[in-house]
Amino acid sequence: MKKCILIFLVTTILFSSCNNYSRKKCTTNEKTITHPKPPKTSGPPRILFIGNSQIEYFVSAPTLFEEFCNANNQPINIDQLITVGVSLDKVYSTNKTEANQNFSNKDKDGNYYDYVVIQEATPVAISEIEKYKANVKMIVEKIHINSPDVAVYIYQGIPPVSYTDSDFTKYYDEMRQIPFQLWDL
Repeated sequence: MKKCILIFLVTTILFSSCNNYSRKKCTTNEKTITHPKPPKTSGPPRILFIGNSQIEYFVSAPTLFEEFCNANNQPINIDQLITVGVSLDKVYSTNKTEANQNFSNKDKDGNYYDYVVIQEATPVAISEIEKYKANVKMIVEKIHINSPDVAVYIYQGIPPVSYTDSDFTKYYDEMRQIPFQLWDL
């Protein structure tokens, strides 16, 4: 059941990025977030998935998204920086050579990456919000060097307890607030 929910959430997020590139508003808990506007591309869009097991272990979101795009004749380039079980700063340090190479690449349209999906370790996302902000800010600043107009999406989908656990709703509500807490970065 958790895998089905995760697949649905990832698919919904990623398919919405293939949709019309207009600026939309969404409202959650009486707050409004403006969706990122992706840059114009001169070739197939390039997406970077950066995170840990929520992106790759439970279901391979990059592979699944690539297969959906291919099945719909939508060319796409997908890169990944994944290290299972660690926070974003450790994902970066573990993959530092590859990350720095990717972040320094240039594209003729002025943005190497068009979309970035960032996912932090659940314990950091729930209990270390300042570290979470610092990690996201560090990654986004590095990406912005050669992708200044990149559309950044924060993905945090799995509470650390089973949906049958009495704390599930508390963690779920906390995790739904994460984008609002990171919005000012």
